[in-house]
Amino acid sequence: MTDLQFDESTHTYKLNGRVIDSVTTILKPLSEHIYRGVPRPQMEAAAQLGTAVHKMIELDCLGTLDVDGLHERVAPYFPTWQRFIAETGFKVLKTEQRVYSKDYDFAGTLDLYGEMHGKTVLIDIKCTAAVPATAGPQTAAYKLALEEAGLWWVEERYVLQLPNPNDYRLAPLKDRGDIKTFLSCLTIHNWKKNQ
Repeated sequence: MTDLQFDESTHTYKLNGRVIDSVTTILKPLSEHIYRGVPRPQMEAAAQLGTAVHKMIELDCLGTLDVDGLHERVAPYFPTWQRFIAETGFKVLKTEQRVYSKDYDFAGTLDLYGEMHGKTVLIDIKCTAAVPATAGPQTAAYKLALEEAGLWWVEERYVLQLPNPNDYRLAPLKDRGDIKTFLSCLTIHNWKKNQ
């Protein structure tokens, strides 16, 4: 997996120079359906905030966060993130980890992998008012890629929902059908590419 490259500007994964479809691209028809009534400017603003909060959490996990340099819209999320760590005892083992499935030929970047309550967990971060329906299939795809590669075992999947700067919710993702949903989307995605 060391040859897997990611271009942030185009959100493109490449393996040995070959473009690999991403989990979010594969799930895009579901995302578009869920958010079809949301105005584009609102979607773009939410995406920018989400990216900034993700980066804040990543830098904190790596021990390189400049808390005093946080943007005024992002800074209020930091105490909430710290409270989540303190209240759950979550221990970060990996953050922003790229994964690749050789069997199914897809790639992605998981938000958090670690230990909580004596179990290995995968956590996806969402700055949304509700847990998106795509979170289950998305994390199931990451779990599949991790376990296929023999990297880590995932006992539980969650969404760390940050609906506002002062609140967090930890939503378990337990639907066993999540991986079937993802693989169905992958089948349709590959069919469309070959037409």
